[in-house]
Formats: sequence, structure tokens, C-alpha cells
Amino acid sequence: MADAISMEEKIMRAWSLVEDLDSLTKYVGDDPYFEGMDAHKQDRLLNVLIGVRELQQMRMNDLWENFEEFIVDYYKYKRIAEMVNENEEET
Repeated sequence: MADAISMEEKIMRAWSLVEDLDSLTKYVGDDPYFEGMDAHKQDRLLNVLIGVRELQQMRMNDLWENFEEFIVDYYKYKRIAEMVNENEEET
């Protein structure tokens, strides 16, 4: 079973997609390769990239909020289990 630390690392790696989309948007907007591209097509492409980036950001924010709730519960129940084990050892 994955522990909380490895889950957090995986979430952060997945979140890097937002940064990748930022880089790609900047590349399409600034690179000379796209200078001759029809302005309407370039604008549409940039809008799609920005939309995908915003969607990914919303998903990651939701995932992170759920992860934070999970962490609170995880450590609460872990502590309860430790207390139960301690009580069982004493008896």
C-alpha cells in the first residue's frame, strides 16, 4: 500500500502537467516557428491550451483538497490504532 509521502510525490508529479502546458502555451505564442501561422488558428490553439491548463489546474486543486482530507483521517486513525495496540499489549 502506498504511504502518504509517496502519494504526495505522485500528486506533485502529476501537477507538473500544468507547468508543461504553460511552457507549451508560451512556446506556441513566442516561437518564430509559429510566426507565419494564421492568427485565427494560432489564437484558437492557444485558447485550447489555456483551457486544458485551467481544467487540469481545477482537477489538481480538487485532488489536493481530497488528499489533505485523507491525510487528516489517515493520521487520526493511525493514532487510534496505535492506542488500541498499546492497550492490548498492556492487558
